[in-house]
Amino acid sequence: NFLANEIDDVVYGEDISCPNFFKIDSKWILLCISHSFGCRYYVGDWDSHSEQFIPIHHHRLNWPAHDSDLINTANRDFFAPESMVTEDDRRVMWAWLRDKSISSLSIQSLPRELSLLNNTQLAFNPLKELQSLRFENKLFNNITITPKYARDSSCNFYKVMTIDYDAFEILLRIDSNQFHRKRFGVFLFCCDRYSGFQIIFSRESNCIHLGKKTIPFNFDLISSKSTFDLRILVDKYLIEVFFDEYSFGSAIYFDYNEGNNFFIYAYGKTLEISTIEFWKLRRCNQGLLEARENLIWQPDILA
Repeated sequence: NFLANEIDDVVYGEDISCPNFFKIDSKWILLCISHSFGCRYYVGDWDSHSEQFIPIHHHRLNWPAHDSDLINTANRDFFAPESMVTEDDRRVMWAWLRDKSISSLSIQSLPRELSLLNNTQLAFNPLKELQSLRFENKLFNNITITPKYARDSSCNFYKVMTIDYDAFEILLRIDSNQFHRKRFGVFLFCCDRYSGFQIIFSRESNCIHLGKKTIPFNFDLISSKSTFDLRILVDKYLIEVFFDEYSFGSAIYFDYNEGNNFFIYAYGKTLEISTIEFWKLRRCNQGLLEARENLIWQPDILA
């Protein structure tokens, strides 16, 4: 067997498919899928004597929606990963966004750079070249939201801006101490405070709610740095979110045209956000679109 042992949270019936096996720093990574539960990866060591991989840690990268079938387990929203090494030695991965609502479209995720975090898990950051798509920057500093007291739902909302474009990036930079015993979030595509697409940090449940998905999250990781970067990248109905370098998630929101307001939600305790940056994003396939119109690239046809 290629694996010297299995990890307890890998259940019987899972397979290893679409494998990418590579080394980052001192650890070996097996990035793969199981056909039942989607994208996942192992962190471990290589035993050159027995020629076996010794997995030590296992992590999931696929988070089905609340209404996914619990019996037919083919809920594979993040699937079939690929990876490569760039010329400057960065390991970059992407995957098939196989949400059942768009599975026939073969949409690929944004590429992300991989590094090793605490020798136990991968760190994920958007490919730095994606920053070249940014234009028309807006900056908001020192935002404070104080919840209004109510016995059963002490919360408040702060409208950051109205978004008049369908492809954009938002970067929220939040001091790590703001996560201590706090529940808060970001609402997009709102026509009022209680509508739209919701991203909620749920400290009481140790998870992040991303639309209809629930992503387990270890909030203790945040204390290792002074600030936490929440990056949200949107292309019409497709949303990809990076929770600093610790985790990520993707979602489909077909009602993106029903509202254009961007709110911050705070619950129970005053929330302070250091900065919020907003950019519109250019099309990454602009060259292809222009080439379809201007056919100078076609070879001359000899008579």
